[in-house]
Amino acid sequence: MTKLTRLSLVAAVAVAGLTNVNAASLEEAIKGVDVSGKVYVETLADTTKGAETKTATDMDIDLTFKSKVNENITAVVKVQGDLQESEGTATAGNTFNADTGTSVSTVTVDNVYFTYANGPLTVNAGKQDISTPNTDGELGTGALATFDAGIATLAAAHYYDNGETDNTISAIAALGSVGPVNAELWHVNVSGHSDNTTVAASTKLGSVALKARYAT
Repeated sequence: MTKLTRLSLVAAVAVAGLTNVNAASLEEAIKGVDVSGKVYVETLADTTKGAETKTATDMDIDLTFKSKVNENITAVVKVQGDLQESEGTATAGNTFNADTGTSVSTVTVDNVYFTYANGPLTVNAGKQDISTPNTDGELGTGALATFDAGIATLAAAHYYDNGETDNTISAIAALGSVGPVNAELWHVNVSGHSDNTTVAASTKLGSVALKARYAT
């Protein structure tokens, strides 16, 4: 837990924008940080007849830190980590090799962005998830603005870096509900790749979920 503790302190200092850190300011920074997410721990054992039992612990961490900078701005840092410690090395297939005393750990900062919220307007700026019909779990650096217009939520986004290619991604959208039907209208441009309009609708009839989608 040492790495997680250090990481949470670093995140707290970063999102609070501290320049001079002392015990009092650090304590105040930690008090102002909201933490959400999960920590998943799995212990594996491999017993071979006539041989010593080998064990491994696999820990997956998915945490989001939020800290208010002022009345309208919140800093957000999302961290994912994977820690494997074993008497024998745990592999992707949950098997062990003959090596001992091995640990493998990775920690990545997936999201780092600021959220500005003022009435119906919300703007996220920084490294964040890209949520469009044309993307599938990509991260991008850019800005997303949404405006709650009552009958619909209007959105506009531009990402100049998606972490995988040099393509920029721009999108505009309108999302709303008409009775029990949720409807979405998107136009997404991926530079040098595609330019699509997507219409989607979904509803529920009892326990049955219905979805329809058309894209050009």
